[in-house]
Amino acid sequence: MPKGTAHPSTKCVTPKSASLLFNNFAAGRTHCGYVSTTSACIVPEGTVASGASATSSTHVVNEPDGAQIQQIAWVPLNAGELLVIASTKSLQLYTPNGHRLLHVVTAGGGHTFVDPLLSPASSVEIVDVAAGPSPGDPTCGFVCSSDAQGDVHVHALEADGSWMHTASFPFATSDETPTLCTSLAMRGQRLFCAYSTGQVRVYDLISCSLQTSITAHARWINALQVHPARDDLFATASEDSTIGVWKCLEPEGKVVHCAHIGVTDWLLSGVAFVGGGSDKTHLATTAYDQAAIMSVKIDKI
Repeated sequence: MPKGTAHPSTKCVTPKSASLLFNNFAAGRTHCGYVSTTSACIVPEGTVASGASATSSTHVVNEPDGAQIQQIAWVPLNAGELLVIASTKSLQLYTPNGHRLLHVVTAGGGHTFVDPLLSPASSVEIVDVAAGPSPGDPTCGFVCSSDAQGDVHVHALEADGSWMHTASFPFATSDETPTLCTSLAMRGQRLFCAYSTGQVRVYDLISCSLQTSITAHARWINALQVHPARDDLFATASEDSTIGVWKCLEPEGKVVHCAHIGVTDWLLSGVAFVGGGSDKTHLATTAYDQAAIMSVKIDKI
């Protein structure tokens, strides 16, 4: 780890253990949290960044029907944001601190999310989704999805609400080893993809081409997040018990290594930038069967 890029880590104790799910950690403007089977643990991000015990400050949100929660996320909405909890039975919308349920959208009887935008429609389950405005035209956007076969699909959303499938990025290995794209993140015209092979690929959404590919970890990458205020900085969390910090150089998109942060004996399941307001001065991570959140301050990156 390069000197001066990270400080000693702190551990914030929480009341419930994290589930083994991809991207099992998310952060909003003031709170962060993770999934614990049929519950979501919501913690003030200042508590996580300081390393203080969060046992008393954690708000536990239980899934109304007792269903397995798959993912949580904070979604920006005009000047505010919503906490969205996705389970196998419904989508639930809460206030950012998770204290008040605002709305519930019930899933269909099959409880399976597939990609209906492909032609013909795909029956392969979606693993992750990323979306954002189209560069240079905020009235349009891109929606990207990865499926259980390891393929990544890109769709353009026009201003009139129409959809168009623009590209697919398969990931073929020389020995035909099964590959899964576990995490997607979109920023500007770049799409960041993390894989079960330990690789990260960066695609250009305008030219629909591969910009760069790196071997980031020795084992599965379970989570990837781009810094909310910096388009060039992203982090990965892997089964190899390390967090990788990376910088994407302009204009060619070359990825350079900034730091590797080891978390001994933790099977990492999530990563997010937290603390310091919009600056997000810390990296935090969760791990399977751990009732804690580890965080480390990063600087000079």
